[in-house]
Amino acid sequence: MALENSKPSLPWLAEESFWQQNQEALRDLFHTVNRQYPEHGAEALIQETEKDEPSPEAMRWMWQRFMGSQHGTMAGADDKISLTRQSEYLYWPDFSRVRYGNHYLTIPSKLDAEREYTKAFVLSGTQQENVDRLLTVIGHDPSNESVHEIIVMSGQRTRGWEAPGEKSVKDLVTVTAQMSGADMEKLRDDSPFVQSELAKRGTGWEGSFPSEYEMCRLAVEAVFQKQINWSDYPVDVTEGRDEEPLIYGGHGELSIPARAEVIATYSLLDSRKVHVVNAKAVQRNGSDVPRATSDSQTREAVDLLLPEQSREHIVIASSVPHTRAAFDALIRIIDMRKSNIERADIVTGKWLPWMELLAGFGEIPATHKADKRLRAVLAGKDPDSKKLSDL
Repeated sequence: MALENSKPSLPWLAEESFWQQNQEALRDLFHTVNRQYPEHGAEALIQETEKDEPSPEAMRWMWQRFMGSQHGTMAGADDKISLTRQSEYLYWPDFSRVRYGNHYLTIPSKLDAEREYTKAFVLSGTQQENVDRLLTVIGHDPSNESVHEIIVMSGQRTRGWEAPGEKSVKDLVTVTAQMSGADMEKLRDDSPFVQSELAKRGTGWEGSFPSEYEMCRLAVEAVFQKQINWSDYPVDVTEGRDEEPLIYGGHGELSIPARAEVIATYSLLDSRKVHVVNAKAVQRNGSDVPRATSDSQTREAVDLLLPEQSREHIVIASSVPHTRAAFDALIRIIDMRKSNIERADIVTGKWLPWMELLAGFGEIPATHKADKRLRAVLAGKDPDSKKLSDL
């Protein structure tokens, strides 16, 4: 079979669908939910586990009641199950059995130390996740050369003032140091980028480390502190050109600035490259505040850094319970460059202490949807069809 017509090797993908693979675990989980919250009507959901896939009504039920607090009010906060930290222990035994292929939604997965990868795609998130995912994709060894090129997919998302480790610049520097083990005083002395950010005296977009992009650059410099030649500072920056600010708000009174930088590329002492992509903010459904999304970040990263004629063995890094985010990125990569990808693997960072269990529950409908979309794109079908999007 010609390479352009072949499927990428995904050795972790099970023959059974996500829903089929987890029928027993989900049945037990939904029984516990129904016992604790009978007013939400989870009894009907239990019956859905007898089927090969959930009904549209069951999907709506899960979207509405299982999305965690970090997802905001996108699904209606008033209808979410009020799971408390004190009651989470009731659900862990069943939820810890939920998996997609050999990827469990609660257990981090490690880099295959025996395999080499041409490229790694690292999804951005909170600063704790940024550092942890970077470490995960290099096997927690900054000198590990098994991944030749690392692409950190960040973008125009303002620093989350309520997110752990992001409330202030001091918090950001502290959590970066704690997660990476870097000497932040030495990094401040060595890095022109860090010096420039700390010198800023503005607020919002004019302040220090204002967005995901600057946070990810800080994470990269901390993780690879000993692999960067600071006397030469080998960083190439692709500047933004011919862009206009993104205007939003009811009266067009708010804006997100045009990007000054699109990519920062670090050349490490061992010849590896680490790119930090600053994806442009996009308008989002149901939100007044545009920002880069995981899909828009993946699209830009592929357009800019994945040549059409290359042959790639890739690995994508996310964190539990949001393993599904890596599947979403893979779907877009295959959709755009199917003939390029010979093999794709997934690695996941750890469950961070502040992460609520309800966020994991939200990954149940999200992973079912990702499973359907992934199998569609592997079959040469449109993963963005209305039928799949409506899931």
